[in-house]
Amino acid sequence: MKKWCPLSLRHCAGFKETSMVTANIPIFSFIRLGSCSISKSKVLNKVLSSSQQHHNFFIHYNMECGNFPGRISDGLYELCWYLPSGSEELDLFPEPMTILNLRGDAKELHTQVQFLTNISSAVFIWIDNIDSALSKILKSLAQFPASA
Repeated sequence: MKKWCPLSLRHCAGFKETSMVTANIPIFSFIRLGSCSISKSKVLNKVLSSSQQHHNFFIHYNMECGNFPGRISDGLYELCWYLPSGSEELDLFPEPMTILNLRGDAKELHTQVQFLTNISSAVFIWIDNIDSALSKILKSLAQFPASA
């Protein structure tokens, strides 16, 4: 069970409480195609942290113990729930959301990417350069239900 205060309840000091397993919360997924010059996890941590506090929600190479071999973590999903508190000064977003971060190169992880495109409200793709092979992958992703 988790408790949060969405924008709609902010003025009456009310909270919503529900099981996260059954909660109807939008899922936003993040994947990487090929190698990228910018760390997806590091950027997500920065976006999801308030200006007062920085949190490492997702593992990246520049953090302590973040440089473990990819053969262990590639294909795993990291999950973070964003739950608003009801404080205008602290809340980054007005409503709750689930953020999924796929570890590893999505072009090698077809099953995991297909799962994400089926359950996500939107899939955000990190990519440095689009060659013909990646262009083909992007076209195939556009056929899935999520907004890639």
